[in-house]
Amino acid sequence: MTRYEEVQGRSAPILLKGIENDCMQSILWQNYLMQIWKNTETQVWLDFALSCKYISKEVYDTLLEDSLEVGKLLGYMIQNPEKFRNK
Repeated sequence: MTRYEEVQGRSAPILLKGIENDCMQSILWQNYLMQIWKNTETQVWLDFALSCKYISKEVYDTLLEDSLEVGKLLGYMIQNPEKFRNK
């Protein structure tokens, strides 16, 4: 039982339902944005590794292609969140 439920009694679950949904949506949105940022950062480090000749062009192309695919999947998840909700 949350503190809010303890204070408010029986009406708390009804009130919390909307708040929890909003909070969960906000948390999920922030998580998606963080994952996109991390994926973009990965691409920057791949560029750096290639320019410093730490990796070959072939390895770079393979890893960049994977990173771009991850970005597409994250974008799809953001555009279609209902497909990824627990039922």
